[in-house]
Amino acid sequence: MDFLAISYTFRLAGDELRSQLSFTPEQKAGFEQQMIAAGLCRECLILSTCNRVEFYLVGGLSDHHQLIPRIYQVLAENKALATSQLSAQANFYTDALAVRHLMRVACGLDSMLLCEDQILGQIREADQLSRQSGTAANLLADLLQAVYRCASRFRHRSGLQGRPLSIPSLGVQQALLLLDRQGPVTALVLGASGRTGLLVIRELLARCGHRIRILATYRTLSQSLKALGQQYPNLTLVEYSQRLHHLEEADLVFSATLSPHLTVTAQQFGQYIKTLKRRILVDLAMPMDLDPALGQIPETTLLRLDQLQDLATQNSQHRQAAACQGEDLVEMEADAYASRLAFRAQLPRVREVIQKASNLVPYYSTQELLTQLAYNVRDLASAEELEIFLKYLEKGLSSKALVMQRRFPPRIVPSDEKRLLPETREGQA
Repeated sequence: MDFLAISYTFRLAGDELRSQLSFTPEQKAGFEQQMIAAGLCRECLILSTCNRVEFYLVGGLSDHHQLIPRIYQVLAENKALATSQLSAQANFYTDALAVRHLMRVACGLDSMLLCEDQILGQIREADQLSRQSGTAANLLADLLQAVYRCASRFRHRSGLQGRPLSIPSLGVQQALLLLDRQGPVTALVLGASGRTGLLVIRELLARCGHRIRILATYRTLSQSLKALGQQYPNLTLVEYSQRLHHLEEADLVFSATLSPHLTVTAQQFGQYIKTLKRRILVDLAMPMDLDPALGQIPETTLLRLDQLQDLATQNSQHRQAAACQGEDLVEMEADAYASRLAFRAQLPRVREVIQKASNLVPYYSTQELLTQLAYNVRDLASAEELEIFLKYLEKGLSSKALVMQRRFPPRIVPSDEKRLLPETREGQA
């Protein structure tokens, strides 16, 4: 192997440094090409997210202790930073450890939110960008395919799909499940300028797309909410003082304000609601925003923060258990990838051995050939080596291998290709 990963994450690198090290897509392509042009690697991929900036390199100097300071120097010049600052807040991984690290990252095992799956999409985007710029090919592309396979198996085995971890995501998920409607939906979000309100809006848009109409209330219009309103035509911005006038049309109501007072009381609800229909109210605030008496109104369901926190705890415990399984899977997949690389490096010898065996086929039956091979290994190998040889020979001839042989029977060699096979002596079978 010849892999190197240099990692700046929330675990060691501060927010300020990670912000200074962040790359736009255009900057990524330029710096990857700069690293290759400087002779620091043959292939390069940069993963830049909110919580991490990582550099994955293939084919640099064999002595990583000489290579890493040179990378710090190039990075420091590009970002106008001190090399001492870069070295103090970095983790680096080489060869098998770099492979294992990238697999852990793709599975979400190294994320701030344990086992989150957003990071896998970010790796795919970085991969696509590197391919387009010509900085990721051959070994790095092959490694990423192994990483995607590992992450896919982890998601399939862990059962984490549909188990959001954040309270806003849980609130949106549970509200949509309880509403159980396939058609158009109207949602009223109280306190939309705050962090929680913005997360609710983004989650609703991600889950429902154009079939949802969102009424987002604000006291002070933030730049983030204003930008969302300009980006999504189905998002309408409403002043907080007008919130009660929109209760009638809402199917979902989310409240996430910092107000010390109730945002909607049962009395106000009864005054402004004219139509009895299924409504889901979600209180995401502490202290409570919504009057507890709202849950007693017919056709109205109230979800409180403590209920959602219980669900989040259950999901977190499930993720902790899944993470333990994920670590075992990563070890297995990393070992399998290392074995494939080792086999690839030995392919010339494998072809030579196969050719030698092919030359003997005209003189020996398959049983005679395998018997002679076993006795030769007995005479040449130690007891431990003989045990390993027999173990993997047996696995190679297992029922699974035989099933594959039945599914894919030996190909009939066309007459024009027979000349390529080893010649047989006249009279030999």
